Amino acid sequence: MRDPDLVLLVLSRPSWDALVGTTDPVVRRALGSLLQVDTCVHAAIRTVGGVVDDVALSIHLDAIESVADRWAADDDARVAVRTVPVGLERPGVVP
Repeated sequence: MRDPDLVLLVLSRPSWDALVGTTDPVVRRALGSLLQVDTCVHAAIRTVGGVVDDVALSIHLDAIESVADRWAADDDARVAVRTVPVGLERPGVVP
């Protein structure tokens, strides 16, 4: 997905369940383009010569570990895997 106009959408579980339970073809197509965000995002960061060369992100740790293993095979690269918690709660009102 390379759309520069991405929108973050946060839904309650009952709202999500209602959406995914629909048979409306327009809603089904729209749901097919969603990117899932969980409680954390895992990142593999590849640096070469002290400069970030590539970054991979996923909510699936095994996918990121696979990327990191591939990158680590390159003798010139240093690879780090980090897990970042995603806090979607908003304690106040945003103007």
